[in-house]
Amino acid sequence: MNHTYSNFESQTDSDTSTASSIKSLDDANNSLLKSCLIQPVLPRAFINPCTNNEINDAFELSLLRFIHLIFSTDGIINFTNLTSIMDLNNLQSRELYDFFIDNPGVMNDYSFYYSDAGIHLRIKWCNFLMSRPFEYKNNQLHPCINNFFNFFEHFTTIKFNNIDLILSPEQNKLNIIYSHLNWNWKSLSVTSGVYKTPNTNSFIQNIVINGINMFVWEIMSVQENNNEIFASSEFRYY
Repeated sequence: MNHTYSNFESQTDSDTSTASSIKSLDDANNSLLKSCLIQPVLPRAFINPCTNNEINDAFELSLLRFIHLIFSTDGIINFTNLTSIMDLNNLQSRELYDFFIDNPGVMNDYSFYYSDAGIHLRIKWCNFLMSRPFEYKNNQLHPCINNFFNFFEHFTTIKFNNIDLILSPEQNKLNIIYSHLNWNWKSLSVTSGVYKTPNTNSFIQNIVINGINMFVWEIMSVQENNNEIFASSEFRYY
Protein backbone atom coordinates (compact mmCIF):
# COMPACT_ATOMS: atom_id res chain seq x y z
CA MET A 1 0.00 0.00 0.00
CA ASN A 2 1.59 3.23 -1.16
CA HIS A 3 1.81 6.42 0.86
CA THR A 4 2.03 9.96 -0.51
CA TYR A 5 4.06 12.50 1.40
CA SER A 6 3.89 16.28 0.94
CA ASN A 7 6.95 17.98 -0.55
CA PHE A 8 8.20 21.21 1.04
CA GLU A 9 9.94 23.90 -1.01
CA SER A 10 12.37 24.69 1.79
CA GLN A 11 13.44 22.84 4.89
CA THR A 12 16.11 23.65 7.48
CA ASP A 13 18.76 21.16 8.51
CA SER A 14 17.10 21.04 11.93
CA ASP A 15 13.72 20.21 10.40
CA THR A 16 15.32 17.51 8.28
CA SER A 17 17.17 16.05 11.26
CA THR A 18 14.03 16.03 13.42
CA ALA A 19 11.95 14.42 10.69
CA SER A 20 14.63 11.77 10.13
CA SER A 21 14.81 11.05 13.86
CA ILE A 22 11.03 10.66 14.12
CA LYS A 23 10.95 8.36 11.10
CA SER A 24 13.78 6.26 12.52
CA LEU A 25 11.89 5.96 15.82
CA ASP A 26 8.67 5.01 14.00
CA ASP A 27 10.55 2.39 11.96
CA ALA A 28 12.17 0.99 15.13
CA ASN A 29 8.81 0.79 16.94
CA ASN A 30 7.26 -0.86 13.90
CA SER A 31 10.04 -3.44 13.65
CA LEU A 32 9.99 -4.16 17.38
CA LEU A 33 6.23 -4.71 17.41
CA LYS A 34 6.32 -6.80 14.24
CA SER A 35 9.03 -9.06 15.74
CA CYS A 36 6.68 -9.90 18.62
CA LEU A 37 3.74 -10.85 16.41
CA ILE A 38 2.84 -13.86 14.33
CA GLN A 39 3.99 -13.86 10.72
CA PRO A 40 1.31 -13.99 8.02
CA VAL A 41 0.99 -17.22 6.03
CA LEU A 42 0.23 -16.51 2.40
CA PRO A 43 -2.26 -18.92 0.78
CA ARG A 44 -0.89 -21.87 -1.12
CA ALA A 45 -3.13 -24.70 -2.28
CA PHE A 46 -2.04 -28.22 -1.32
CA ILE A 47 -3.01 -31.85 -1.85
CA ASN A 48 -4.83 -33.62 0.94
CA PRO A 49 -2.69 -36.77 1.42
CA CYS A 50 -5.75 -38.74 2.56
CA THR A 51 -7.97 -37.96 -0.43
CA ASN A 52 -5.58 -36.68 -3.12
CA ASN A 53 -7.92 -33.71 -3.55
CA GLU A 54 -6.56 -30.21 -3.85
CA ILE A 55 -7.48 -27.91 -0.98
CA ASN A 56 -7.56 -24.16 -1.42
CA ASP A 57 -7.99 -22.97 2.15
CA ALA A 58 -7.26 -19.28 1.57
CA PHE A 59 -10.11 -18.00 3.74
CA GLU A 60 -9.79 -20.71 6.39
CA LEU A 61 -6.05 -20.03 6.69
CA SER A 62 -6.58 -16.27 6.96
CA LEU A 63 -9.16 -16.83 9.69
CA LEU A 64 -6.89 -19.21 11.58
CA ARG A 65 -3.98 -16.76 11.46
CA PHE A 66 -6.25 -13.93 12.60
CA ILE A 67 -7.31 -16.06 15.59
CA HIS A 68 -3.63 -16.78 16.32
CA LEU A 69 -2.86 -13.05 16.24
CA ILE A 70 -5.71 -12.09 18.54
CA PHE A 71 -5.88 -14.99 20.98
CA SER A 72 -2.32 -16.23 21.45
CA THR A 73 0.20 -15.36 24.15
CA ASP A 74 3.78 -16.65 24.08
CA GLY A 75 3.12 -19.27 21.42
CA ILE A 76 -0.09 -20.74 22.81
CA ILE A 77 -3.80 -19.93 22.69
CA ASN A 78 -4.79 -17.83 25.68
CA PHE A 79 -7.97 -19.55 26.82
CA THR A 80 -8.86 -16.86 29.34
CA ASN A 81 -9.11 -14.37 26.49
CA LEU A 82 -10.78 -16.81 24.11
CA THR A 83 -13.50 -17.85 26.54
CA SER A 84 -14.20 -14.25 27.56
CA ILE A 85 -16.25 -13.88 24.35
CA MET A 86 -17.74 -17.39 24.41
CA ASP A 87 -20.65 -19.12 26.08
CA LEU A 88 -19.33 -22.58 26.89
CA ASN A 89 -22.90 -23.77 27.44
CA ASN A 90 -23.37 -23.24 23.73
CA LEU A 91 -22.44 -26.34 21.73
CA GLN A 92 -20.68 -24.44 18.91
CA SER A 93 -18.61 -22.38 21.34
CA ARG A 94 -17.67 -25.51 23.22
CA GLU A 95 -16.58 -27.23 20.01
CA LEU A 96 -14.36 -24.28 19.09
CA TYR A 97 -12.90 -24.35 22.59
CA ASP A 98 -12.24 -28.09 22.27
CA PHE A 99 -10.55 -27.63 18.88
CA PHE A 100 -8.00 -25.26 20.38
CA ILE A 101 -7.57 -27.39 23.49
CA ASP A 102 -6.45 -30.12 21.07
CA ASN A 103 -4.44 -27.66 18.94
CA PRO A 104 -3.19 -24.93 21.30
CA GLY A 105 0.21 -24.23 19.77
CA VAL A 106 0.83 -21.11 17.68
CA MET A 107 3.96 -20.88 15.57
CA ASN A 108 5.04 -17.31 14.92
CA ASP A 109 7.11 -18.34 11.91
CA TYR A 110 5.07 -18.78 8.75
CA SER A 111 7.10 -21.71 7.36
CA PHE A 112 5.62 -24.25 9.80
CA TYR A 113 2.26 -23.96 8.08
CA TYR A 114 3.74 -25.25 4.83
CA SER A 115 5.28 -28.30 6.53
CA ASP A 116 3.57 -31.70 6.83
CA ALA A 117 2.56 -30.94 10.41
CA GLY A 118 1.26 -27.51 9.40
CA ILE A 119 -0.71 -28.98 6.49
CA HIS A 120 -2.23 -31.51 8.88
CA LEU A 121 -3.38 -28.69 11.16
CA ARG A 122 -4.84 -26.76 8.21
CA ILE A 123 -6.81 -29.85 7.13
CA LYS A 124 -8.16 -30.29 10.67
CA TRP A 125 -9.21 -26.64 10.73
CA CYS A 126 -10.96 -26.91 7.35
CA ASN A 127 -12.79 -30.04 8.50
CA PHE A 128 -13.81 -28.33 11.72
CA LEU A 129 -15.39 -25.39 9.87
CA MET A 130 -17.21 -27.48 7.27
CA SER A 131 -20.98 -28.09 7.57
CA ARG A 132 -21.52 -25.00 9.70
CA PRO A 133 -23.61 -21.94 8.80
CA PHE A 134 -21.15 -20.31 6.43
CA GLU A 135 -21.34 -19.45 2.76
CA TYR A 136 -19.71 -22.18 0.63
CA LYS A 137 -18.43 -22.49 -2.90
CA ASN A 138 -16.76 -25.58 -4.43
CA ASN A 139 -16.91 -27.36 -1.05
CA GLN A 140 -14.80 -24.66 0.62
CA LEU A 141 -15.71 -21.66 2.69
CA HIS A 142 -16.36 -18.85 0.27
CA PRO A 143 -13.85 -16.01 0.80
CA CYS A 144 -16.16 -13.15 1.74
CA ILE A 145 -16.50 -10.68 4.59
CA ASN A 146 -19.88 -12.17 5.52
CA ASN A 147 -18.12 -15.39 6.54
CA PHE A 148 -15.89 -13.40 8.88
CA PHE A 149 -19.03 -12.01 10.50
CA ASN A 150 -20.65 -15.46 10.45
CA PHE A 151 -17.75 -16.86 12.47
CA PHE A 152 -18.30 -14.40 15.32
CA GLU A 153 -22.07 -14.73 15.20
CA HIS A 154 -21.85 -18.52 15.29
CA PHE A 155 -19.08 -19.13 17.83
CA THR A 156 -19.05 -16.11 20.16
CA THR A 157 -21.34 -13.94 22.24
CA ILE A 158 -20.60 -10.83 20.15
CA LYS A 159 -23.80 -9.43 18.70
CA PHE A 160 -24.37 -6.73 16.11
CA ASN A 161 -27.18 -4.86 17.81
CA ASN A 162 -25.97 -1.27 18.09
CA ILE A 163 -25.74 -0.25 14.46
CA ASP A 164 -24.22 3.16 13.74
CA LEU A 165 -26.12 4.47 10.72
CA ILE A 166 -23.29 6.85 9.82
CA LEU A 167 -20.88 3.99 9.14
CA SER A 168 -21.15 1.29 6.52
CA PRO A 169 -22.70 -1.93 7.86
CA GLU A 170 -19.37 -3.70 7.40
CA GLN A 171 -17.30 -1.07 9.22
CA ASN A 172 -19.85 -0.93 12.00
CA LYS A 173 -19.70 -4.70 12.50
CA LEU A 174 -15.91 -4.65 12.41
CA ASN A 175 -15.81 -1.93 15.07
CA ILE A 176 -18.10 -3.98 17.29
CA ILE A 177 -15.94 -7.10 16.85
CA TYR A 178 -12.59 -5.39 17.38
CA SER A 179 -13.83 -3.54 20.45
CA HIS A 180 -14.00 -6.94 22.20
CA LEU A 181 -10.61 -8.26 21.07
CA ASN A 182 -7.82 -6.21 22.60
CA TRP A 183 -6.01 -7.81 25.51
CA ASN A 184 -2.44 -7.62 24.25
CA TRP A 185 -1.78 -4.04 23.12
CA LYS A 186 -2.34 -0.41 24.00
CA SER A 187 -4.77 -0.10 21.11
CA LEU A 188 -6.34 -2.22 18.38
CA SER A 189 -8.51 -0.84 15.60
CA VAL A 190 -9.56 -1.54 12.05
CA THR A 191 -10.49 0.48 9.00
CA SER A 192 -12.13 -1.10 5.99
CA GLY A 193 -12.43 -0.25 2.34
CA VAL A 194 -13.82 -1.61 -0.89
CA TYR A 195 -11.65 -1.35 -3.97
CA LYS A 196 -13.06 -2.06 -7.42
CA THR A 197 -11.77 -2.41 -10.95
CA PRO A 198 -13.87 -3.52 -13.93
CA ASN A 199 -13.31 -7.19 -13.10
CA THR A 200 -12.29 -7.29 -9.43
CA ASN A 201 -13.81 -6.39 -6.11
CA SER A 202 -11.70 -6.37 -2.95
CA PHE A 203 -12.78 -5.89 0.65
CA ILE A 204 -9.87 -4.86 2.86
CA GLN A 205 -9.42 -4.77 6.60
CA ASN A 206 -6.49 -2.61 7.67
CA ILE A 207 -5.53 -3.76 11.18
CA VAL A 208 -3.86 -1.09 13.31
CA ILE A 209 -1.98 -2.08 16.48
CA ASN A 210 -0.65 0.59 18.86
CA GLY A 211 -1.28 3.16 16.16
CA ILE A 212 0.83 1.25 13.61
CA ASN A 213 -0.63 -0.10 10.37
CA MET A 214 0.39 -3.71 10.84
CA PHE A 215 -1.74 -6.18 8.86
CA VAL A 216 -4.05 -6.16 5.88
CA TRP A 217 -6.70 -8.81 5.30
CA GLU A 218 -7.83 -8.65 1.68
CA ILE A 219 -10.73 -10.70 0.34
CA MET A 220 -10.82 -10.50 -3.44
CA SER A 221 -13.41 -11.56 -6.00
CA VAL A 222 -12.69 -11.77 -9.74
CA GLN A 223 -15.71 -11.57 -12.00
CA GLU A 224 -16.49 -12.14 -15.63
CA ASN A 225 -19.84 -11.18 -17.16
CA ASN A 226 -21.12 -10.45 -13.63
CA ASN A 227 -20.28 -13.99 -12.52
CA GLU A 228 -17.60 -14.72 -9.95
CA ILE A 229 -14.92 -16.94 -11.44
CA PHE A 230 -12.37 -16.75 -8.63
CA ALA A 231 -12.19 -15.62 -5.03
CA SER A 232 -9.31 -15.53 -2.61
CA SER A 233 -8.26 -14.31 0.81
CA GLU A 234 -4.88 -13.04 1.93
CA PHE A 235 -3.79 -12.02 5.43
CA ARG A 236 -0.46 -10.17 5.11
CA TYR A 237 1.70 -7.39 6.46
CA TYR A 238 0.66 -3.82 5.67
